[in-house]
Amino acid sequence: ALETLSTADLDIEVTQYLSVTAGLINQDQYAIVLDGVKSAGTVSAYVTEILYWNQDTHKLEAPFYDPNTGTANYMRRYTSVVSRDINGDKLLEIPIVTALPGYTSPAPDETCYLTNWYRYQNGDDTLERVMSTVINSRENYWFMIPDMWRDKVTVKTDFEARSMTFYEWIPAEDNGQEGAVGAALLKLQVFTVEEWNTGTDREAFTELQRKDNLVYAASIPQPDHVLSLLIQDIENSFELSAVQE
Repeated sequence: ALETLSTADLDIEVTQYLSVTAGLINQDQYAIVLDGVKSAGTVSAYVTEILYWNQDTHKLEAPFYDPNTGTANYMRRYTSVVSRDINGDKLLEIPIVTALPGYTSPAPDETCYLTNWYRYQNGDDTLERVMSTVINSRENYWFMIPDMWRDKVTVKTDFEARSMTFYEWIPAEDNGQEGAVGAALLKLQVFTVEEWNTGTDREAFTELQRKDNLVYAASIPQPDHVLSLLIQDIENSFELSAVQE
């Protein structure tokens, strides 16, 4: 006969799961990671939950579940990015998403958000940040944000021009949530191979990668700015990806 050894509650507001992945969440713990969608009117929210077997207590654990609300709202976000091994270390990282300076949630699109990737340590119930990215899944790439840019840059995206530009963010003195856009620091743009070979607009750009008929390139508008990056750092931070909506 089947015997129930343990149970664990999950977010009661989740209507479907976009992704269910099993694997290591840290060096010592296997788990199931579930990315679910919660519909609220015209705006959909997303949450991540973890299920793992606690070898010490011999119980099934769901650490992000809040019994007071019946939800996992700590992991709530407005982009549909799902948990994955983002950095190739064979461990599953969990996305926690915050709006970039100058935007409030829900923002116009995913490029307006900073996606922070965390590793869950079940031993002391903590989250360890692994890296931070801005994702452009429409163009199928992400860019790793250096620590010196955190809270100091924002983004504007031109989908018609297939470009994404990072700007310095100058916060208002009396309100950290408000401020102004400053100097352009980095422009990422996608060209077709034909545009790249024949166009004059690409003269200020450096090729980063190619895939199929596309060239992914970067331009540094103000290389002498204190927040500007070297082209080598940009190349190391840029990654074509399979991040899905």
